[in-house]
Order: sequence, then C-alpha cells, then structure tokens
Amino acid sequence: MQVWNGNVEERLKGNGERIIYVFWHNRLLPLITYYRRAYVPRFPGDRVDVLVSKSKAGELMSRILHRFRFGTVRGSSSRGGREAMLEMARRLRSGKD
Repeated sequence: MQVWNGNVEERLKGNGERIIYVFWHNRLLPLITYYRRAYVPRFPGDRVDVLVSKSKAGELMSRILHRFRFGTVRGSSSRGGREAMLEMARRLRSGKD
C-alpha cells in the first residue's frame, strides 16, 4: 500500500477535521497494516470506525476489524444502509474518523 500526501492527515487533524477513508472490501489487509503502522503511532488516542456489510462475509470482516481495535457499523444498500450511514455521520460528529 502506498500513501500519497500523508501530511494531509496531520494538517486536517491538526485543524480538528475528521477524515473519511474509502477502500474496497478486498483491501482489508492493507487497511489494517496502514492503521497499525502509520495511523496509530501518529494519532494514538483515535479510533477508526468502518462501515461493513450485513452479509456473512461482512460478519467475518467485522470480527477481524474488532480484533485490531476498529469500531464497526453494519449496513448495506439492501439491509440497513440508511441507518448505518446515519450512525456513521453521528460518529463523525462525535470526533471519530
């Protein structure tokens, strides 16, 4: 995984901004690796929440993410998507990425 303009995170977070990271579900391992190696050392008190599908595969992904100290919100376009997006917005307002 390659991070371009990584200093953007510091600038945004230094201004009190929240960040939304977007990735495809098949990129879970690089996300975890980035989070542990780059994000946590720079922002040790922060916790990232991830929107995860309500499917069986999403359940497995959610369990893996919890083991690595991510928060999860479950929902998809066909099951609970609206509620999940509202919950993600609430968490952003509360100060989480």
